Amino acid sequence: MKLSPGKFLIGCIVLASLIAGLGHVFYVGRDDLAQLIASCNEQNQIRQQERQGKTCARDDLNCLWKQASLVCQPEQLRDVSESTDTIQSQIKVKAQQVASRTTDVNVVAILVALVGTAPAIWYFGLARIREVGNAVRGR
Repeated sequence: MKLSPGKFLIGCIVLASLIAGLGHVFYVGRDDLAQLIASCNEQNQIRQQERQGKTCARDDLNCLWKQASLVCQPEQLRDVSESTDTIQSQIKVKAQQVASRTTDVNVVAILVALVGTAPAIWYFGLARIREVGNAVRGR
């Protein structure tokens, strides 16, 4: 069975789409990040409930620190140290992993699509060279 370059190209594009789609669903790990963010938000709600009615002296930094809200959005956590074992550092690390994995999946999908275009480009190029050769020979 001979496979035409057009069918091969379409097959590779479909495969690249499947790689991208399934990779984003199963490999990237956005669900884990969403669970960490939800856990952080729950901790914020618990902190709010605990600090209702409490006041801190201005020089009591420990009390003021406990009353501060946690930052739970990955975009806002650029300055948090990854060495600490807090929910915020976990969110930051997981967000970096998600970004890296998203890039990996996209690169693989693009490479598969490019591999699919190679035979079509080669076939088209040879056909044009053949046409130019025939025109030169007068056929």
